Amino acid sequence: MTSERVTFVLCIENNAIRAQALALCESIRQFGGSHRRAPIVAVAPRAGLGVDSITQRALRALDVEYAEVWLNRVCPIYGSANRVFAAGWLEGRATTDWIVVLDSDTLVLGDIDLPDDADVCVRPVDTKGSASSGEADPFDVY
Repeated sequence: MTSERVTFVLCIENNAIRAQALALCESIRQFGGSHRRAPIVAVAPRAGLGVDSITQRALRALDVEYAEVWLNRVCPIYGSANRVFAAGWLEGRATTDWIVVLDSDTLVLGDIDLPDDADVCVRPVDTKGSASSGEADPFDVY
């Protein structure tokens, strides 16, 4: 499967997920295999949490489209809803066969194998607090 069939979408906000989201985009570009040049859309879905110009420049350097769109109006306190709203918003805009919705604390370390005979694929996560933003992350001990 070539990158023309996949669009990645993730959330980025001016909070703790900013650094993780940038690392995710870098990992796709460096280790994403056949998808390393696929479109990536980073969405800031809550009012007032868009990222600064330095972060926007970093996204452009990675060829990531940045969209600051107030999507999560229903439950802005529940940040996990952001990716659902972002995916729904992107669905009407993407021109690829697949939209891959990623948590901002994900890293891509190889090709993503998507089936040809499915409409939806899901990978549940059952561990809370499993992410790290790097050496200085205060939650690494957790």
